Amino acid sequence: MVDPTTDRSICNSSDSLFYNNVRYENDGDIANAFADYFSFVFKPSTHFDGHDECKSNCVGDLVKIGSVTYDDVVLAIRELKSALTVGVDNIRSFIIKGCAEFLVYPFLVLFNLSLRTKVFPDVWKQTRIIPAFKKGDVQNCENYRPIAILSPFSKIFENIIHKKLYNQVKNLISTSQHGFIPKRSTTTN
Repeated sequence: MVDPTTDRSICNSSDSLFYNNVRYENDGDIANAFADYFSFVFKPSTHFDGHDECKSNCVGDLVKIGSVTYDDVVLAIRELKSALTVGVDNIRSFIIKGCAEFLVYPFLVLFNLSLRTKVFPDVWKQTRIIPAFKKGDVQNCENYRPIAILSPFSKIFENIIHKKLYNQVKNLISTSQHGFIPKRSTTTN
C-alpha cells in the first residue's frame, strides 16, 4: 500500500493485511481495516471544559503570552522540518519554507487574531493518521501504530506558543522533571 501524500510505502513490502482473521488486499479495504483497528485501540480522554473554571486567573498572573512578533514567525518557519508528509490541508512544509517571505505577515495577522479571540482554528486540530510499522509480521494490522500528521500551520503556531510559555515557566519546573526539559528525557533521570 502506498501513501498518496508521500508516494512511499506504508505497509513496507506487503500487498495485503490481516485484521480480525480477514485478509484485505485492496488499498481501500486496507485503509478501512487500519481505521477500524486504530479507532478500536484509541482511548479517548475525559472531556474537560476548563474554560468556565479558568475564566480569569487560572494562569493569568503566572503566564503572559503577549502577541506574536514578525521575528517569532520567521524563526518558527525556519525551524519547521521540511517533511514530505502532509496534513489534512495537503500543504507540504517545504512549500511554506520556500514561500516564507510572502507568508510571514499573513501568519502574523492570523496568529495574533487567534490569540486575541482565544480561538484555535478547528482545521488546525485535524490530523491525517498514517500507520507506522512497529515490528513483527508486516501483514498483521496490530503490528502498526498510528502517526498523526499535523498541518504545518498548526506546527508553526505551536512552536511560537511553546517558546513563549516555556521561557516564562522554565524556572518553575523542577530539575527532576527531565521529561519537560529540552535535551533530557525520562531515561536521563
